[in-house]
Order: sequence, then C-alpha cells, then structure tokens
Amino acid sequence: MKIPLLWLREYTDFSDDAQTLADKLTMTGTAIEAVEGNGDLAVLHAELTTNRPDCLSLLGIAKEVAAICGGPVKFPEISSENKPEKSLPIEIEIKDSKGCPAYTAICFADAKIQKTPGWMTEKLALIGQSSVNNVVDITNYCLFENGQPLHAFDYDKIKGKKIIVRKAVKGESIVGINNIKYELDPEILVIADAERPIAIAGVMGGKDTEITESTKNILLESAAFNASTVRSVARKLKITTDSSHRFERYVDPNLIIRTSRRAGRMILELASAVTASELIVKGEAACSQVREVKLKQQTLNRVLGEKSDLKQAAGILKKIDIQVKDLSETELTAVAGSERPDIEIEADLVEEIIRLKGFENIPTHIPTTKHVYDAYVERSDSEYRNTLSLKKSLAAQGFWETVTFSLVSGEALQKVNYPESAGKIRIANPISKEQEWLRPTHLPVLLDVIAHNLNRQEKNLKLFDIGSRFKDGSEEQVLALAITGYSDYSWEVKKEASFAYLKGIAENVFTVLGKPSGSWSEAAFEFKADDYTSVIADGRGRVIASVSKVCDKVLAKWKIVQPVYYAQISLGLVFGLPDRKKQFTELSKSPSVSRDIAFLIDRKITVNEIEKVIQKSAGSDLSSLTLFDLYQGKGIPKEKRSLAFNLQYQKQNKTYTDDEIVKLQDKVLKSLEENFSIELRK
Repeated sequence: MKIPLLWLREYTDFSDDAQTLADKLTMTGTAIEAVEGNGDLAVLHAELTTNRPDCLSLLGIAKEVAAICGGPVKFPEISSENKPEKSLPIEIEIKDSKGCPAYTAICFADAKIQKTPGWMTEKLALIGQSSVNNVVDITNYCLFENGQPLHAFDYDKIKGKKIIVRKAVKGESIVGINNIKYELDPEILVIADAERPIAIAGVMGGKDTEITESTKNILLESAAFNASTVRSVARKLKITTDSSHRFERYVDPNLIIRTSRRAGRMILELASAVTASELIVKGEAACSQVREVKLKQQTLNRVLGEKSDLKQAAGILKKIDIQVKDLSETELTAVAGSERPDIEIEADLVEEIIRLKGFENIPTHIPTTKHVYDAYVERSDSEYRNTLSLKKSLAAQGFWETVTFSLVSGEALQKVNYPESAGKIRIANPISKEQEWLRPTHLPVLLDVIAHNLNRQEKNLKLFDIGSRFKDGSEEQVLALAITGYSDYSWEVKKEASFAYLKGIAENVFTVLGKPSGSWSEAAFEFKADDYTSVIADGRGRVIASVSKVCDKVLAKWKIVQPVYYAQISLGLVFGLPDRKKQFTELSKSPSVSRDIAFLIDRKITVNEIEKVIQKSAGSDLSSLTLFDLYQGKGIPKEKRSLAFNLQYQKQNKTYTDDEIVKLQDKVLKSLEENFSIELRK
C-alpha cells in the first residue's frame, strides 16, 4: 500500500516529516517498509497484515495517523440524494446472494469524458496509478481514498438495460479492460447484462462496456462481493487488481453507499453530468451490527506488567473509533463497528491499547513470576509434562513427530469418507479451498505425509502428531499415530507393521501417562475409512482411543499400495482419568515357572476378556501373562482364531512343584472352557 503524504494531509493534520511519520506508524503496528521521495511528494510503502483491511485506504491510514499525532480526521464531502434530472432505467437482479450480498447502482447522463484535472492525476501518479480519463480516474481515486472498489459502465452498451449478478455459464468468455480474453466457468461470479458477462465480479471490468471518449451515459457500480469467491476467481484467472486485493480481505459494507455518493459528487462536478436515476440498492448495503467486547483491568495489568488505568485505556480506544461504554474501575465494554472485523476478543483490545500506548512506554521491571521451568513443573494440571513425556516415549520407540496444518480441504475429508453431517466447522474466510475446514480428524493429513514420503522411497514410517481436532463446535487435543511398512527394521529383524503392534503402542500411552487403559472392543470407526477397528470407551460411551486398519479404497485415493494402520487417542479424556495406583512388591527369592497354552477361540471374543479369566483362575502367583502368537487364516475356521499365551508362575518364598503347576494349568484351562468353549491345541 502506497501512502502519498500530499494526499494524506487532506484527511488529517500532522507536522512530522516522512521518515518520522514512518517510524511512528511502524512502532504502532503499521509497518512502513520504505520511504520514497522527499517533502510532500514523499510516499510511504506500507506492508499491511491481513487482519487490517481497514488500512487499505488513505482514510484508514489517516485514522491511524490521527490517533498517533492527536489531530482530527477530516472526511470528504459526499453528495446528498439529488433528485434525478433525467431518467435512465436499469433493472438489477442478484442471482447469487452468497457471492454478492449487496449491489448498488446509480446512473448519470450527459457526461463529458475528458482529461482528468492535474491535481487528481498528480495524486494518482504518486500512488502508482496512471490516468485513463476523468470518470475512470474518479473511481480509482475513491477506491484509494475510501477502500471501496467501484466500477463505471457505459450505460448505452448494457444490453436489455439489465444488470444480473450470476455465475458464468460454461463456454462464456470475456475480454477484460486489459485486452486479455478470459474463458469462464460456472464457478466464476460475473456481472452480466441481458446477453453476456460484462465484468468479472470484484476483479475486473469488461472491454465491451468500458468508459471511452464516446461515452455519454454512465452506470456506477458499488457492491460487496464474498472474499472467498473473489480470491478463488482471481487465482483461477491469474488476475490481481486493486479491487480484488481489497475484496479478498474484507471491505466494510458501510462504505458501499458512502463511496458511491462520494464518486457521484465528483462525476457531477468533473464530468458535468446530471443524475439520471435514484441510487438502486439490492441486498444488505449497510451493516448496523456491532461487537461488544469486555476488557478486565486484571487482564490488562497482567499483560502490561503494571497497574493500568482503564480510563486511559478507554481514551486510547476512542482515538481509533472503538467506542467504550459501561466503564468501571475493574472492567470496560468496548464497541467495535463493522470497519474493524479484527476486534473480537479481549486480547484484541489489549493489543490495540499496547501498540498505541507505545511499547517503549511500558516500564521495565523484574518479573514477579517464578522461573519458567519451575512454573511448568508446579502446574497443577501437569498436562505439559505429561505431553513431553509422551513425545519422548514415542520417539524412543522409533516414531517421528509430524507438525501438520489444522486446516484441511473439503476434498481431503471426502477422500476419507468423512460424512457431511458430522459436525464439521468451516472457517468464515478461507485463504483457499485447501484450507477451508478445521480438521475433525488427523487421518487425511497423516495420509498426506505418508504419501509424500512413500513417493521419496521412504517405505517404513512410524508417525505421531499431537494437536487439536475440531468437531461439533468444540476443540479436542488428540494424539494421532500412523504406521506403514516395517515396524522394526534392522539387518537382524524385519517385522511388518501390524494392527496388534499399533494397538500395543496405544496401550503403552496409558502406561506412560500413568492411567488405566480400560478394555478394547470391536466397534465401527467414526466414519467409513477402515477395514476393522478396536476402541476403548469410557462409562459415558465416549471413545478414548481407537486403532484401525485403513481400508484399501481410501489408501488408493492417495496412491498408497501398502497397509496403513491408524490410531487416535483423546488426550483430554485420558488426562481426565484417575491415576493408576502404583504397587510395589518385594522381589521373589524363588524361581519362576513358565508354561504355554494354545487354543482355538471365537474371533469375537477379545484378548482382554480372555486375560481377565486367566488372571482370575490362576490367582495372585501369576507373575506374567503374555500373548505371543495370534493366527487366523489357512487351516483355521473363518469364525475362529488361534491364540497362544505364556504364563509365568512365581511364589514369594517357595518354589512350585510340578504337581502344583499341573493343577494350576488344569484350573486355567477348565475356566477357559467353561467361559468360552475353547478348543485346546496340542
């Protein structure tokens, strides 16, 4: 954004030279990257952040300068609602109210298209805009002044005297005012007359209806266009204009009519035109909504590091048109209008107060808090330390941490069959379709990472990601795990990644965090992306952990041809579980005795259920129970699977005899037969 001082002085008074003003603006959050020229012909080059679209105009910058330097903002005069002297009928229709929430038009007759006055061309030249003619220059002048894009059409070239805001039809095309032909498609929003598109909405006007020396009658457009719509069209057609740059970010709806009247006044004066219609308004061309945000003195004190004065804070906010009501000694309520969409929460108010107060004016003092490390160690919830321990444990087991975006595309969610009605959260103003939804699951982003690495010949992957997922209006911290290829790989050992392996890793998470793991059970995954899934649920039916084999149809969409296993653990629910009781037993002086049992059992019966029966029947001297083999396939009935367990028996002060071990084993087998009708394998 270029800021000519000559032009800026029309809207506010300041005595600073260009460099001093640049320094002041930079120190208060409006970064000035360079100063070009000297004196009143100096131009400041501002690098604006996306959260300050209100500064994409000279009046917006003037408000900032006035707040810093203490002068008033001088708003230019706009025309009153003059009665039309002539009649130029026009019909306006909005067919896509999402893409175009508001559209206004006003007609002027008997305009004289001529050379633009020198005072205007001088200002436009300083901002980098070449002169075209008086009417086109007026629309550009008002754009840079107010921040609201305008467009002027040659009224006589509008077919059927209709303006229709609609999506383009396949096969349509338009030649822009830059003399380039653009092929259109049904995703592109256009301004059309009765026969064809005459402008690309919010981006560029068409050659057929541009203002030329022969133009007599004018239709002036001032509208609001959806930011995402304009952004996607501009990217698709590879066009960047001053209009699209502003619409892509945000334009205050209250500027639509004001800027139209400002330009109308100038057309009457500089083009000797007469008003030929009322201002036609379709849609919501104004915004009366305000946001009330509370600020507590306690919050401001904590951030500033000193006792703050809310009266002084209120005065600072008023300087930038943020009104204050309900001011007390401990709290104030600020009212932000439509021109400041970035003011939403308490922290936004604190930021405004600090930047205008001046970082250099915040006193330096020794922090009263304890050392950062001590503060973390003494945190009552201990979640930070638990998460750190979890990361170290996973890294020790050969897992790599991934850090992924919390935004995903709708296409990625469709690829994992995520249902439309499953509480997804779409962001209001997405930068692109690839970052349109807050992720409700880590699965698509981890599949992206796996596919990326497989394409680079990294076939063995063990990944984890700790981050938020968003669903049904809430945010949840989760641990996501994904494995593929070999789970253990060396010159000596090669073990294929498996469902059982990842399930063991998931169980170990509970051990690391000192929490009881609960029982696994077969269940359906939350959406259809798996071949089979096991879950741990709490007493309220909420899934704490799940382990799944990702189905081949989903993997094929990423061109992944090797098995992938995925686990998801809700850390919030895990942290909320009671701590596991730690019991210490004196080491036995007697040797242990090892025995194996193998049997066929119904596939629907879980290992956890079997282990409970074995532990109960074997008694307290069962020191270890390990599942060391699981087989299902050739030679085994489809409804069965073969399991093999190793049992270790050990008394505290006595060695088991063979007869005692035989009796214990018989007791265990009898209990299994009674509970599950097993078939012993010999």
